[in-house]
Amino acid sequence: MSGELEGVSVQLLVDTGATVNLISWRWWSAHGQPERLQTPQAEMYAVDGRPMDLKGEGTLRLKLGERTILTLFVVTEMGNEAIFGAQFLRESGVIIDVLGERLLWPEETDVA
Repeated sequence: MSGELEGVSVQLLVDTGATVNLISWRWWSAHGQPERLQTPQAEMYAVDGRPMDLKGEGTLRLKLGERTILTLFVVTEMGNEAIFGAQFLRESGVIIDVLGERLLWPEETDVA
C-alpha cells in the first residue's frame, strides 16, 4: 500500500507475522534523520532465525489517506521500503480487509 512517511512517498507492506514496524536503512538514509535514531530496545531475528542488523529506531509521522499518526519504526537492512507489523495493527485498531485489499479504521466497520 502507498503512504507517506515524513511527507515522502513510501510503499508499505502489511505483514501480520512481523512483530514491529520496520523501515529500510536505505530509505532512512535518504529521507530520515539519522541523528534522531534511538538505540533499539531488543535484538530481533529474521524469519529464518538470523539476527537482524538493527540501525536503531525512531518515531515517524505516517500519512495514510487523510489520516496522519505517529508510529515507531525499527530501522534495518531489508529489501522492502517499509513493513507494518502487528505493532501498528494493535496500536491503530486497523482491520485488514483481505477481499477489498485495504485497511479499515475501527469507525469504518461494524466488525468487532
